[in-house]
Amino acid sequence: MAVTEMSAAALQPGSPAAERARFLLLWIAPLAAFAAAAFLPDVFKGGGVFERIAAGRWMLAHVAVPRADPFSFSHLGQPWAPHAWVSDVAIAAAHALAGWPGVALLVGLEGGALAALTAWQGSRWLGRGAALATLAVGAAFVAPGFGADSLTLSLPLMATWTILLLRAREAGRAPSLWVVVVMGAWANVDASCVVGLAIAAGLTLEAVLSPRTWSAASLTGWAAVLAASVVAAMATPFGLSGLVFDFGLFDPARLPIAARWPAPDFFNLGPLELALLAGVFGLFWRGARLTAIRALILIGLTHLALQHLRQEALLGVAAPLLVAEPLGRALGRAAPQPVSWRLPVPQMTLGAGLALAISVARLALPVAPANSADAPLAALAQVPVALRAQPVINDADFGDYLLYAGVRPFVDGRADMWGEDFLATDAAIQNAVQPTTDDTLAHDGVRWALLRPNRALVAALESEGWRRLYADKFAVALENPAPASAPPR
Repeated sequence: MAVTEMSAAALQPGSPAAERARFLLLWIAPLAAFAAAAFLPDVFKGGGVFERIAAGRWMLAHVAVPRADPFSFSHLGQPWAPHAWVSDVAIAAAHALAGWPGVALLVGLEGGALAALTAWQGSRWLGRGAALATLAVGAAFVAPGFGADSLTLSLPLMATWTILLLRAREAGRAPSLWVVVVMGAWANVDASCVVGLAIAAGLTLEAVLSPRTWSAASLTGWAAVLAASVVAAMATPFGLSGLVFDFGLFDPARLPIAARWPAPDFFNLGPLELALLAGVFGLFWRGARLTAIRALILIGLTHLALQHLRQEALLGVAAPLLVAEPLGRALGRAAPQPVSWRLPVPQMTLGAGLALAISVARLALPVAPANSADAPLAALAQVPVALRAQPVINDADFGDYLLYAGVRPFVDGRADMWGEDFLATDAAIQNAVQPTTDDTLAHDGVRWALLRPNRALVAALESEGWRRLYADKFAVALENPAPASAPPR
């Protein structure tokens, strides 16, 4: 009993032990996340960063958001909407200012900001050990899909949104209008904003089902904020159609087409399974009791995470925030503690110095996408500049890199633009299905090809006399020695 009392006294606000714990949670853990994210070895994985930079460069150059495709030769001028346009501009600006290290630094800043928000909310309800544990579990969910992508840039917004809603529920009042502002920003950064609307709808229902906190002002406020947030989600260049598109991305039928990430693999023990098991163990062991609504929210996010690896991050952001209060109550904390970001000057100076050192190191050390299955650097380098300006038939996975390199692709990763019929035609071409292949090559006057080595089309084109310019394990570049003339477009 005496030991427990001494430990509790040592961690009283303002005590040296409490200050050290706060420094660890609010500075050291986020700085570690900042460094880990900024120096991720596969920060450019998936290839989507190339599309982001190409689209963002166009928007910065034209000071406008395109409504039609300005990039491909097969769909030039066809309707296209860059729904994550703010992410495109941010990533392109980072690349323009500091090259690829600048993009990696931007990713690192997002990781640090997310960790800081999660640690702050956790420390309001939990002790140092439990707060670090929930932060680690959340990081395990987030890490597999973390990289230079619009979803990554949206995660601190999701954390801010969820914290604002949860604090309103703690106080038994309606959320502040800052929630609406956050939703407006989130909707322009990434389609995951619709998950935020679902969380808000759930917590609004929780407020309705909690008679102890009923008040006309509170319930009216929750309903008004939810309605205003839906309107804010449409405050994009694309309005209602943009919100419909965002919801559509979570349609399981579209995931194989619109996504670059596979479903989780449970044949091998991975971060998702470890994090799920650790989270369930911790909640059961300590007897944490969630409301039915919050349990349903977590179940829904778990369902999304099990569908698709990229959606694990959504669970990783929301779960530590949603369980902090029930876990804290199970551990004996009756109310949240105020947690200030202000620390003694020496600690803040040390933290700022570490942040500056990480930033300088990230900008100073070279980093760039490597020749890979998403970025056929070596193959494209062997294609003459004049030939690159001619129509190409390419693997869809190479299309985003071609956008970045200033080459008009036949197809790329913007799956929302192509449509099922065109993607079916492209699949037939990649498999050298006749007469689709010859008809397309002749109609478009295709002069060269950039394909994966295992595509049936590679062998078919070489059998027709196409000349191999280059080949490695990732890509094959071929030239058509006798192209047909393409009709004018």
